[in-house]
Amino acid sequence: MGDDFSTRFAEQYEAGKSQIVWRRIVADLETPIGTYLKLAQERTHSFLLESVQDGTTRGRYSIIGLLPDLIVRVEDGTASVNRQAQLDPDAFEVMDDKPLDALRGLVAESQIVVPEGLPPQSAGIYGYLGYEMVRYMEVLPNGNPDDLKTPEAVLMRPSLLAIFDTVKDELYLTAPVYVKAGVSARQALEAAEARIDDAIARLGRALPATPALP
Repeated sequence: MGDDFSTRFAEQYEAGKSQIVWRRIVADLETPIGTYLKLAQERTHSFLLESVQDGTTRGRYSIIGLLPDLIVRVEDGTASVNRQAQLDPDAFEVMDDKPLDALRGLVAESQIVVPEGLPPQSAGIYGYLGYEMVRYMEVLPNGNPDDLKTPEAVLMRPSLLAIFDTVKDELYLTAPVYVKAGVSARQALEAAEARIDDAIARLGRALPATPALP
């Protein structure tokens, strides 16, 4: 990134505005699954989302998300958030709001302007809302056993995304930067660039070995 970008980034950051640092690379030799295996190796809390239209046609974008700076989960009607996900995976704190209100607050907190030309999925909160979440919207009958013992919802806010554009054969590496107290604009920018540099280095490596099928 050039000096002009760094200056604009600092101005926006100090004004309290979250931003996206990004790079675009040619991806005609990469695949979403191969890229995911390289980027997610030895990391927890990651995902690969593929889009399919009409059950037969692959959609335009494939999205990989990693390194969440925030994870929220809902269990037994209580929302908890971990704002130190990369340092302590168990550092969840109970939120005062009801689950839906807690999620609305986190979505509002995570608003970010996507620069023109970038895929709309370049930043955001990703995860799942289970069937039991509907109970906070309408009355549901009881009686179904909880065999899976999974949270009602788990969502994460990636600090690194890799987005394939299959129309243009391009890969966008995006590093959303959310304003944080005690973190300077320079520190935030350098950390975002380091995440992207690490991703590019990982893409240059061979695929990790996978276990053979029995």
